[in-house]
Amino acid sequence: MKLRFGPNFLLVCQALLDFATGNRADEVNTASLVINGKVAPLERYPYMVEFWPDPGCGGSLIHPEVVISAGHCFNIEGLKNPTDVDIGRHTLEQKIDGDTYETIKISDILVHPDYPQNPDVALIKLKEESIMYPVELSNDPNDISQGTVVTTVGWGCYKQNNQARCLEISEKLRYAELEMNTQSFCRNEFGPDFNKDVEMCARDPTEQRSDCNGDSGGPIIKRGNNYSKDVQVGLVSWGPEDCLSGPSVYGK
Repeated sequence: MKLRFGPNFLLVCQALLDFATGNRADEVNTASLVINGKVAPLERYPYMVEFWPDPGCGGSLIHPEVVISAGHCFNIEGLKNPTDVDIGRHTLEQKIDGDTYETIKISDILVHPDYPQNPDVALIKLKEESIMYPVELSNDPNDISQGTVVTTVGWGCYKQNNQARCLEISEKLRYAELEMNTQSFCRNEFGPDFNKDVEMCARDPTEQRSDCNGDSGGPIIKRGNNYSKDVQVGLVSWGPEDCLSGPSVYGK
């Protein structure tokens, strides 16, 4: 199993958002990108966040001063926490024409106090307000019903070999469409590791696309006609090491 997020998504986010300062977490393995995902249109996901100086997890802007991500991305033993975020960036490291983004320093990191039991979520307080468009958080249970199409977005491993080793990291932001599964299906897939009260799972029905190593903390969204209509329904948390071998797990 590989970590790629975790009680009720909106309630947890709101509680942390009200507090929006603090910290803590234990050592975990992070996850990665969108396997076989399509390159996202430039500036389609202005709320997408990349952490620096060591990118390895994603996040999303949910308030002008607050980013949400996975708890397991922070306070990892032997590694320094990120100091900056890039918001709205299209590329991982290169700079290209038309890629409008902003870099803001991090003020504080609050990992949920119940992590690593549950949920796998953190809020990152920014030192100044972002001008980028924040994504709306879902409060509709129907947004995660069986068969609902959701979109996962990230930079990371988009090709693996037969030994589940990453062959290629994407320089450009990618996305893939998945379908929500039933909670009973998820429980059968993952056994006691899956907590139906705080988690959900989704998979590409064709088994050709998935989030993977490097996508941890990034959003899964119900995509609208444009970014102002997007709704975030969860966060990437964990899944199988061979990213195409089964569904991935998300906080709900």
